[in-house]
Amino acid sequence: MNQDSLNKGDELNLGRYLRLILLQSKIVVIFTVLGFFVSLALYLSTPSTYKISSLLQIYSANQSFDPRRGLSVDFFNSSDTNLDNLIALYSSRSNIISLIKDLNLNLSVDNLSETENFQINEFSYIDEDNIDEKIFYIETLQDSFSLFDEDDNLLIKGENGKKVENEKIKISLRYSNLKPDKVIQVTYFNPDNLYSSYKNLIKVNSSQSKRSIFVEEGLIQVHLITKNIAKGKNIIDSANKIFIQDSIKAETEKARKVISFIDNQLGSLEGVLDLNKSELKEFKQENKSLNVNLEVQSIINQIADIEEKISKVDLDLSQAEINFTTDNPLYINLNAQKKALTIQKNLIEQKIEDLPLAQQEYVDIYRDLEISEDLYTELANRKLNYSLIEASTIGNIRVVDSAFVDELVGPKLSLIFYLTLISFSFGILITIFRGIFFISISNPAELRDAGLVEDIVGVIPEVSDSDNAFKDKKFEQSIETLILNLETIISSSVDIDSSKLCKKIVFTSPTPSNGKSFLSRSFAAGLSGIGNKVLLIDADLKRGDQHKIFGKETIDLDFFSKLSLDSINSLKVENNLYFLPKLKRLKNTFEYFYGNLFLEKLKELEESFDYIIFDTAPALSVSDTGLLVSSSDFNFMIVRHQLSRINEIKQTNQVISQVGRSFDGVIYNGYKKPSGYYGYYDLYGDYSYRYYAERYLYDDYYEQNED
Repeated sequence: MNQDSLNKGDELNLGRYLRLILLQSKIVVIFTVLGFFVSLALYLSTPSTYKISSLLQIYSANQSFDPRRGLSVDFFNSSDTNLDNLIALYSSRSNIISLIKDLNLNLSVDNLSETENFQINEFSYIDEDNIDEKIFYIETLQDSFSLFDEDDNLLIKGENGKKVENEKIKISLRYSNLKPDKVIQVTYFNPDNLYSSYKNLIKVNSSQSKRSIFVEEGLIQVHLITKNIAKGKNIIDSANKIFIQDSIKAETEKARKVISFIDNQLGSLEGVLDLNKSELKEFKQENKSLNVNLEVQSIINQIADIEEKISKVDLDLSQAEINFTTDNPLYINLNAQKKALTIQKNLIEQKIEDLPLAQQEYVDIYRDLEISEDLYTELANRKLNYSLIEASTIGNIRVVDSAFVDELVGPKLSLIFYLTLISFSFGILITIFRGIFFISISNPAELRDAGLVEDIVGVIPEVSDSDNAFKDKKFEQSIETLILNLETIISSSVDIDSSKLCKKIVFTSPTPSNGKSFLSRSFAAGLSGIGNKVLLIDADLKRGDQHKIFGKETIDLDFFSKLSLDSINSLKVENNLYFLPKLKRLKNTFEYFYGNLFLEKLKELEESFDYIIFDTAPALSVSDTGLLVSSSDFNFMIVRHQLSRINEIKQTNQVISQVGRSFDGVIYNGYKKPSGYYGYYDLYGDYSYRYYAERYLYDDYYEQNED
């Protein structure tokens, strides 16, 4: 097959599927309508579900103010913040359980009507037995209430709107519009058992916005899916509040530890500072004549600045050892700074060694004092910063967006569209599947669409009166077209000399009632009518009834065995048409067709006829057909409009291929032009074109002759 043929085959396949869908359009409509109403019912009956979201911003770097340097970043004032860690902390067990307790999410209240207002502001129960569930009963009066357990034991009494507590119970209620002597059931659930469900309910993820070695800023997104907007917002906002408070608490505890460390350093440094001041004072008194020029003062300033930087780095390193590991980039950077400063210090000290001894001693005493003063100031500033952190109630986490309705999760109007589309698609698939495996063919083009490579050698129209079929012009024309197509096939065959040898032709069908006997008889009559000597053999030994049409009796095996060239005239039914009825009372038809007697008689008959037509049993019914096909010259399969199925035709091809043969063509019988023919024309393909072209020529011929 060339490329054009392949492309054409693809188009035909699409055409076949379209035909199957159109033929079963009611199924598609039913599925589509059903899907629409089901989706509409789901949309109307499903409660609305919303996505509640919130956005938090993280600031990891704190800024400090130094009077000498202005605004700067204190490396160790910043938390070693990691957004993944913060997310884990947000959903930590302690935070989630605190949320459950704060909002009383572990309480279920029953026996309330819509008009009655009842709210539990606070409820805590000391569970010594660690029970999973406990039921309480609240008896309410206008201004007071009583709390009982399941055994009707009084646990506590209180007033409406006021908190009351004892060693086990802490409760606060507010209610109104309750019926007199109202008893309300409250079910208490262990908060630990609800942790997993609420942890999975609240979804937390990060969105990193900026990061460096010193500063890390990012966003934390929080959301949950709920049917109750007010409750969802309350849960998110409360969870944010607990998270921020927990973060502030952690920062406060850290600041407190750092302040304690700095206090210890300041205490030690005060003594050192006093000692350095005394030494400098004494040295000046003893060396009043000492000349301190600009060069010496410059060296003093340089060495003091270097020593200050080294002291600060040492302080940072001591704190880094507490907060970081030795492979932390900041820790490594501080060590590199210290090494560089040490090299600078060594160079300055070499200059100091060149000075007179009195000036060297003065430089040493002065720089010790400068270092002590700078270090003391640095520690004091840091203590101030951490004191502010300790007293802070803000922390480094800011709520950018409080809980808000982000989107409607479901149901959405698109649900109706998508479910209807799915139903429509499912209906399409059902029709195609049903059409391929269960629906009979309705058009000749479907045969090639299904992958059958045999030619359509004839399209036979539906005939209402089979006894007078040849009086129908359409039928007569189709038989003549069939004969023409057969002559073309025979003349193009390289396996047979059409001018000399008898042509043995098998007519069969996949299943009964396809018109096989009628067409084989009509075809034999048509061939004989144009001067060919034709023998029609009823080879359907099980259910053949051709003999009734010709007014003959069935024959026995003895008659068949004695059949000769001299007695062949007894089979004559018309001028050139002969008929051999089926054999009766034959126990084993397989042995008959496979035996020497049949094959020898067949050779004898070939000498007397131009054509021998076999009307066989359906190919899928008995094995006899395969034997006849194997010994025939040409084989044709008859399929019937709106009766034969594609899978049956394919099975018939497989049966015939098992004997090493294939069909030379297919005859489409009982074709009935559908309504809307002109709209379907392109779907019929070459087969209908061939048929209707022949019809046009014959119609013109008949019109000329009738005139």
